[in-house]
Amino acid sequence: MMLTKQFKSKNAVKIAITAVILFHLLAIVLPPLSFQAQGSSGVSPFVGRLSLLVERYSQFLYMNRGYAFFAPDPGPSHLIQVRVQDSKGNREEMLYPDINRQWPRLLYHRYFMLTEYLHEIYRPRVNSSNALTVEDLVGLREERERYDLIRDSYSRHLQSVHGGKQISLRRIEHLLPRYDLYRRDPRPLNDPISYRVLLDTSVVEGGEDRSTSRTKTGELPPSTNDFRSRKVREQPSRDAQ
Repeated sequence: MMLTKQFKSKNAVKIAITAVILFHLLAIVLPPLSFQAQGSSGVSPFVGRLSLLVERYSQFLYMNRGYAFFAPDPGPSHLIQVRVQDSKGNREEMLYPDINRQWPRLLYHRYFMLTEYLHEIYRPRVNSSNALTVEDLVGLREERERYDLIRDSYSRHLQSVHGGKQISLRRIEHLLPRYDLYRRDPRPLNDPISYRVLLDTSVVEGGEDRSTSRTKTGELPPSTNDFRSRKVREQPSRDAQ
């Protein structure tokens, strides 16, 4: 009887440990799986229900991060190009993040998350459109207002950093080279051709207007996305990682 009880006790411990390990593995696997199983209609119902089982555990251990950033094809990165202009018209342009200026690496990564966040919440300016319902228009305008508030907070911070000088900024997309094109014509990851300006768009009657507007005085408003500038400066290749 004693041996039987000890055997059952050991089995119970093994079963409990196995269950904990399996639960932890699910918490590791399900967050990236739910990202991959997401489509236009939302997350796969099956994966979504499984994810609910480990949601709080994953959040507590911070395992529900965006794994796509580290995937074999993480996609483009998004930066901010800033123009600083003093009262005499002298201009200086810079990119955020910049691994040569933000150090240690964690600081550079924090700037990177801020620029990616600004891109993530970007919404076009909504003027009018018959293709949208009233509810959709209200939602888009609220999302645009949120984007404007956060973008302007970036501008105010940069203005305080640069002694109250005029600040303009625009979003930049840093593309990764396609494998087949890279094989034919190898280029460094920081090649200027891999950077492109993301214009501020507007939803208007009949579709989308890709032009950006200026103020009545012709001056560039803070955070405009179409200021004339030198070619986007090269950045260290780590920007694309």
